[in-house]
Amino acid sequence: MFAEGDFFGDNNAFRLRHAFGELGHLLGGQTWTTFMDLSVRPRTLDFEGPEGEVFVRQAMVRWTQPMGPHWKWAVAIENPNAQFAVPSGLTGSPRATMPDVPGFLRYETPRWHGQLAGIVRQVRYDGGEGEDDTSELGWGVSATLRVKTFGKDALMGQLGVGEGVASYFDAFSGQQVDALLSSDGQLSTVAVRGGFIAYEHQWSASLRSMVAYSRTELSDSDGLPGADLRRIQDVRANLVWSPFKLVEYGAEVLWGSRENQDGSSGEAWRIQASLVYHLN
Repeated sequence: MFAEGDFFGDNNAFRLRHAFGELGHLLGGQTWTTFMDLSVRPRTLDFEGPEGEVFVRQAMVRWTQPMGPHWKWAVAIENPNAQFAVPSGLTGSPRATMPDVPGFLRYETPRWHGQLAGIVRQVRYDGGEGEDDTSELGWGVSATLRVKTFGKDALMGQLGVGEGVASYFDAFSGQQVDALLSSDGQLSTVAVRGGFIAYEHQWSASLRSMVAYSRTELSDSDGLPGADLRRIQDVRANLVWSPFKLVEYGAEVLWGSRENQDGSSGEAWRIQASLVYHLN
């Protein structure tokens, strides 16, 4: 059994991050989606991390099966939560009748690992009174890689594409752009692509750095409101000093840019500092 929470909810409210149990190869509860590869996530100071990464926690039942010393696969049924806006005048709502079904195949050695993940889902509009129900197939594919290069250094990255799965990418989570629902009740999925590449360098036993580039975009999004996000990219680098085993001081610089559906765009810089004390 494992449970974890933080105070990153609205108005610093406590929220549940993970709560799951495992029995042999079977896992049940809430944790990182099976479509995600947590082990390639770079150690950024920014809580959100690269905008182009697959980054979702949700309820699931998952089976993981090792195949020899290097291979394993997993498949799961997970909580469906397709996100799209319902135009004014329609009275229905997004409501799936089937779970999301992600899975992965992974090859791992002490020096490197690669993972290929896929997902299929139902993107469905449950029509209100006098309206038809309508649904489309959503799908996604993600490839990830992490390689130990020199000493404790590591190169890592992810590339993902799909339709109707934009909410699985960090930049588009909560943006309601998995699909486009027209005023006459016609539903169409929106294509998405995104990824990142990062490198972590260990300068000494107490000093490390990370640099990462990320980009994600909706590649087929005609018809979305002009103020909706279309494309986002970011570059970040940090330096972390650990003078004692349980203490870390860090600083990170981040540049990001976005482009909206109507072509308007903007960019921003941010500098972030952190102090971390590990309890064990």
